[in-house]
Amino acid sequence: MASLTLSSRIESPSGQTNQIFAILNEYLQPSSSTIPSVAAQSIHGLATPLLADAESLEEFLWEFWVVFINVTKQIPCESPSQQRSVELVKALIKIPPTTIQIWGNDTRLWIDLPLLGPEMREAWNEVPTANEAAQSGEKVKDWVNLNSFVARLLALDAQQWTTLAVWALRDALEEESSGPKLDCNLTVAREWFKHSGLVLRQQTMAMENKEDRSLAGGSLYQGPAKLCSERWNFWKERLDQIGGRGGEAGQIASVAKEAMDQAERN
Repeated sequence: MASLTLSSRIESPSGQTNQIFAILNEYLQPSSSTIPSVAAQSIHGLATPLLADAESLEEFLWEFWVVFINVTKQIPCESPSQQRSVELVKALIKIPPTTIQIWGNDTRLWIDLPLLGPEMREAWNEVPTANEAAQSGEKVKDWVNLNSFVARLLALDAQQWTTLAVWALRDALEEESSGPKLDCNLTVAREWFKHSGLVLRQQTMAMENKEDRSLAGGSLYQGPAKLCSERWNFWKERLDQIGGRGGEAGQIASVAKEAMDQAERN
């Protein structure tokens, strides 16, 4: 299997950045025999000397997640290394927790995945514009790959990543778009339904879900600002409509809808 050409994408990387990247680059190669727990312990080993210094540990965590996200964006959504990245996160969570201070609050390393959430939200500002999608370049691939990774993470902690799912699906199915922008958005939607359709379906049926302004619908959806059956059905109808148009967008929409149907059957 072909190796992946990865980089940290950090200008003037520090020695610590290079150490983090070296661990990730070796582990995430399709040919790597390193098991997730070993890679996780190597990363934890970099953090351990910093446990008594809250500021240095916070800086390390920011740096680690930046590099981790940058690398994950470079892994094609169809590559088995995408799932290896998720297995690494799972292995980190299994390391016996140590209580640390982040932003003045007690946080458990690594079980709470400190600072991953804020860093991931920062990455969500990089959604490609219509012009960038038309170029079909690196930014589009990065966006699809990142969504594929986070969709796989959803099962680890459904609530933490639900907002990101709704934002991505709102762009894809609750707003009008066309051409390469539509293709990009639909490919993202396909990854969400393919890898976390069952979790999203279960969330839409949770009676305790409350409306949240951050989950407000796009211009085409006038229903409740939350994950609910009404929204799920709206997404299915939109995929049906787009699928009926044919072309590349129609093909992607049909695959995404089949993933929704599969989630309902399960």
